[in-house]
Formats: sequence, structure tokens, C-alpha cells
Amino acid sequence: MTPKNGKKVLKICQVNSVVAEVYGGPSIGSVALNSKLRELGVDAVLYGTNLNGAPGSRISSAEEERYRESGAVIELFESTWPSSMQNGRGFLRSLIRIGPDSDLFHLDGQYQLPLIYGYFVARWFKVPYGIQAHGSLEPYQRAKSRLKKWIYGAVIGNRILREATYVHFASASEAERARDVVRPDQEVIVPLGASLPAEKALSSLSNLFSETERNERVLFLGRLTHKKRPDLLLEAWAQATRSRNSVLIIAGPDEDVTAAELRRLASILGVAESVVFTGQVTGPEKSWLYRNCGTFVLASENENFALTVGEAMLGGCHVIASTGVAASEFLVLAESGRVLADMNVRSLSNAVSEALANDDVTARSGRRAAAYADEHLSWRPLASALAEIAGRTRKA
Repeated sequence: MTPKNGKKVLKICQVNSVVAEVYGGPSIGSVALNSKLRELGVDAVLYGTNLNGAPGSRISSAEEERYRESGAVIELFESTWPSSMQNGRGFLRSLIRIGPDSDLFHLDGQYQLPLIYGYFVARWFKVPYGIQAHGSLEPYQRAKSRLKKWIYGAVIGNRILREATYVHFASASEAERARDVVRPDQEVIVPLGASLPAEKALSSLSNLFSETERNERVLFLGRLTHKKRPDLLLEAWAQATRSRNSVLIIAGPDEDVTAAELRRLASILGVAESVVFTGQVTGPEKSWLYRNCGTFVLASENENFALTVGEAMLGGCHVIASTGVAASEFLVLAESGRVLADMNVRSLSNAVSEALANDDVTARSGRRAAAYADEHLSWRPLASALAEIAGRTRKA
């Protein structure tokens, strides 16, 4: 593809093992990044599998259509064995087909077969490639399944890292904690962006929202995992000073924590009547929740960025987050929200109580967050950085 000025259009191949909302930030971010790359005139195509959580589950045609409506160009492959490594039928053949014409391979994450395919194809055709770490190089994450990850590193992973043209980190703190495995000349530090699609109301919450004010609604949105500490949030909710109408909404799919387990905990704590579980929500439904809840809480032990924080800010929420969430630095810059250095039941319950008790303060905090996110949290800087790398390293 060559424009009128005769200069070849940059071609970037994005490789992600899965492209589904259920997987959270990495999938959602890869789609948003693809849309922005294409806005910049880059011929970017996102390749992934259609796996949607459990083996045998596929993303819906409606979800795939939303991706395409956002301006993204994606090619999804049928998930096949071994699904635990997020393999896809035809994935390798397609990468081999487009490899010779690509200027850059951008690999989202580690440990899965599609990313290994991307590495070998890039090396075979001598195409530069980079890795978007997505927190996989954080000591917190490396400590999980340590033996399996050591074997992966010894067999191929260390080589993939060593030969990469760049490794993208979403924050300086994420890069700092990976200095033992990534060279300084490989570091590309660019924050992730935040974007919200047109909203769609959750019918299951419509009546509840008609009976409560925005400031009375507190939201947790994300995969239900131990590291995000939804259990801690429930314990803090039980101790928080709340009005009779205050409600905690927990939205997101089960992972290593289930909604059933959290419901039992809520019942034990005596707060079951004030806690609502929605299960997985779509992109438009997420937008509706962010824009209609007064406070968003993320008590994670570790997040290399946390797209949900940026999205909640953009939606006008007052955000409460731990210092383990890298994106909390934007709350400080926006003079918004609360960042808790010592995240425990008492500190979190106090922060939630203050947010619920001070309507005007919480609303102003949300407005400052939205203004900051609208101006500063865009996907354009990362897309521009990748386009610049592709242009600089492209084959003659």
C-alpha cells in the first residue's frame, strides 16, 4: 500500500493471544491501540484468538462488531488445543503470510503460543519486534507459578526478551522493577490510554439507580481475582458509615475468586442487601456504570497500570486506589481521588465513608478526574511511539 507521496505506509502486526473483554486491560487496550494506530495512518492489524474465558467459549458477534465499529481491524482465529496456551487454528500460517511485508511485530504479553509464533516469524523474516509487558515482568507476577515461568524463560522466554527491539512499560515503576531482565536501551515507557464507548444501561440495575443518587453508588469493576482484593472491599464496606440507600456494585467475571464466594462473605458480614453483583459487563455497560457511580474502588496489591482507573476517571468517578496501582499517580496529578499507601480494612472503610458523606467534595473530585483523563490519558502517545519505532527500524 503506497500513498500518493510515494512513501510506503507503515505496517504493524499486533499479536495478542486473546481479544475478549473478559480478559480485561490487555485485550481492551490492544483494540484501542489498534484503532489509534489506524487513525495515525498506520496499516495495523490485530491478530488474536476468539477464546472468551472458559475452553469452548467464544466471543460474541456483538462484541466483535463493537471492536470493528471502534475503527479496529482485527483477525480472530478459532481457539484450538492447547487452549490453556490460547492457541488458534491458522494463527501461525497467517503470521507467516503477512510477515515479509510487516515493518514491526508488537507482541502483547508473554507465555502463550501466539506470542511465541510472533517471535519466530519476526526472527525468520528479520522484522523488528517489541513486547508490551502488561505487568508480566513485575516481581509480584513472576512469583506466581514460579517453576513454570522459570522453565518458559529457560526454554524460550529469556531469548524473546533479550532479542526484542523494545519492551513497553505503562509506568516508570513497572520499568524499574524489571531492570534485572530488561536492558535500559530496550525500555519504552508510555502510559496507557483511556476510552469509553457509548453507554448502554444495565437493565438489572435500572430500578436501583432510579431510587438512589450517584454519590450513593460505589463501584468495583474488574475480574474477580485475589490480587484485586474484592474481599477486603466487602470487609471495609461492612465497617463504613453508610446511608440506608448506599449500594456497592461488584461487576466482573469470576476468576480465582467467584461471585458466589463473595456473596457468602457479604452475607456473613451482614451487608448482603446493600451489595449487588452483575457478573461480566460489556464495554457500553461499563461506560454506563462509570458515568453513573460516584466512587470507584481498586484495592489491588499490584497493577502495572490499571486501565479501569483511567476509565473510571474519564467517567467522572472519585477513585480510591492503593499505591500498588501504578495508575494512581494520575490521581495525584489530577488532585483527585484518594491514594492509600496502607491499604487495609480501616483505611479503606474510612475513605469510603468520607466519599459517601461528602457529596460535593466527591463530585468535584470526579469532575477533576474526568478533565485530567480527557486531556492526558490518550492512546495516541503509545501509538505514535510504535509508529516512530517502526519507521526508524523498517527494512530498506
